[in-house]
Amino acid sequence: MHIVHIFPDRVTKLLPGEPLTFTVSIEHPEPGLHLEIWTDLVCRENKARHAEFAIPLVRESEQNGIVIYQRTVHPSACGFYGFTLRYRTDERWRWFGEDGSYERRSRTPLHVEPSWSASTIVYNAFVRQFGAKDPDHDGVVRPGEGGTFQDLIDKMDYFVKLGIGAIYLNPIQMTGEVFHYDERLRKHYQDETNHLPLHLHPGSVYTIKEYKSIDPELGLNARLPETDQYHEFRRFVAAAHACGIRIILDMVFDHTARDSFLQRLHPEWFLYKKNPHSLEGPYVLYGETDAAKYWGRPEHVFSPYDHSIFWTDCAQLNWNYTFAPAENAPPLNPRIDEMREYFKSVLKYWITHYGVDGFRLDGAYAIPSEFWHEAVEESRAFAERICRTHRRLRALQPLAPLSPDILFIGETYVDKVCELQECGLSLINGDFSSKLFTVEQLKGYLDYAYNLSGDFFPRGSRWLQFPECHDFERLPEKFKNVLKHEGSDVALNKSRWVLAALLPGTPMLHNGYEVVERRNVSVRSYTPINWESPKNIVSYLAKVNTARREHVCFQKGSYQFVPSEQGATASAQLFSFVREYHAKGVHETALVIVNMDINEKANHVRVRLPQIAGRDFSKPFVLHDLLSSKRYERSAYELTIVLDPGESHVFLIEQ
Repeated sequence: MHIVHIFPDRVTKLLPGEPLTFTVSIEHPEPGLHLEIWTDLVCRENKARHAEFAIPLVRESEQNGIVIYQRTVHPSACGFYGFTLRYRTDERWRWFGEDGSYERRSRTPLHVEPSWSASTIVYNAFVRQFGAKDPDHDGVVRPGEGGTFQDLIDKMDYFVKLGIGAIYLNPIQMTGEVFHYDERLRKHYQDETNHLPLHLHPGSVYTIKEYKSIDPELGLNARLPETDQYHEFRRFVAAAHACGIRIILDMVFDHTARDSFLQRLHPEWFLYKKNPHSLEGPYVLYGETDAAKYWGRPEHVFSPYDHSIFWTDCAQLNWNYTFAPAENAPPLNPRIDEMREYFKSVLKYWITHYGVDGFRLDGAYAIPSEFWHEAVEESRAFAERICRTHRRLRALQPLAPLSPDILFIGETYVDKVCELQECGLSLINGDFSSKLFTVEQLKGYLDYAYNLSGDFFPRGSRWLQFPECHDFERLPEKFKNVLKHEGSDVALNKSRWVLAALLPGTPMLHNGYEVVERRNVSVRSYTPINWESPKNIVSYLAKVNTARREHVCFQKGSYQFVPSEQGATASAQLFSFVREYHAKGVHETALVIVNMDINEKANHVRVRLPQIAGRDFSKPFVLHDLLSSKRYERSAYELTIVLDPGESHVFLIEQ
């Protein structure tokens, strides 16, 4: 007997309710063979948690001596699970091992992700910028005029109108105060407020002084002068939850502020150098000659060195993982287990006291993936207890996550991408925003990200798709050399949001995108958004978001690129694709056609529909455009498309 193939055969990610079909192909099976999948998967077929059970496989077909055995189950609860295969031809069960043997048991991981990760649209609000005031109308935001939680509460109806399901906040904790006055960082300021001396800049939100704190400036409220930032944040979370909107917080565990209290209490958690802003010279080892001059001192904590940049206002934590090169090996953190438990407690703190629903993990690639796996698993188990307590004792537990399936988003662009997908993070904050220039570039990225051109990531890997974020220039700045007309920037933002919202993944809208803002967030200072801009595309974005929210094919459907007659080249105008969902008696097919050219009309460009099971395009069908509400009757595989610069068709195919 020879097992030809087992499916799934590697880490597989799926959503609750999605069918999972176990398949085993065996060449010349022995008579009387019985096969079972042994799993702890919580599904409709087995509702017990943390209890393994057997799923007998059924012989389905045979061809050329290869027999296929299958069984379909329907996962119902978020979590980390796995399965093994066992068989018997007599009374003894034997395990199938990863080395091809039949005695050593191996386990294939199954990750069931939060169900809401597929249906939600994320809004990224940088609080300080989102609600920034400019009472003098001079384009300058002064200390005390930055945005607050009250500004977000006042806009809750706006978020609902936009179809937002989660609000992601960049770090809201207190930031370092002593070491951020560094002229060397000026060249990395994306859009600083230069009228202020450095000591009056609020500092980078990514230099966290205390992880269980909140920046007092975010809690200022002229209507409630007796309030504080902690009460205000609770009010904000409660207001969002009342609208069915979840809250995601940014967590920065790779480094702290240089004047973090952790550096004083736990100096052994950090790395030190005589010159902390240089790759030259050795790491300082505790106990060596003259170590007391440097080890443990905040001014000598090594600065994070990331992609050829020293972040001199930050202090590098020692995770015993990745290190900047030096003349010697860095010391091991002797209290690494204690540090790991502390950072897990930070996640639990925000779940317990504020009912936070998810976390975006800054620089996730710089921290061991094993830690993330443990943190995700423990946080969700902890959230489940909090949610149970909330249901019973609302007066004592006024805030809780909307559900215990806490979402984890890992930030990385090129580093450790596969490891972070495999360790159990639900979404990867990847490189989508840098791949939006041409049809050729975008298709190549999607083929790679979704394993269409090879097996790079776990099956079912998901990505956070955003045209803009605080780390990059805004789209009109990225494309400034190709904007030919007054409305080219509007066409740019409209077209790229259709792509972000309707391609596979979870879309994120960065604050200011909806008014075609050009100034990026300054993470170290104050920058306003021109909310009065005449280039307001809120109603357009809301239509796109409605299409995504109301049609399951855009949330869970398959993706297929559809080339136009122009091909998938750098000069092609149309990026077209089909999203299809066929399950549980629902069959939805959508065709999306985007003119990525922001200057020129796509004039009579032919697109040929692909073969789709259950659809016969030689017979009459209707293209219902969800953006314009127009309906087009057709009965041919070939369509002729005319689209203005940056415009799109979002066709629901009705047949």
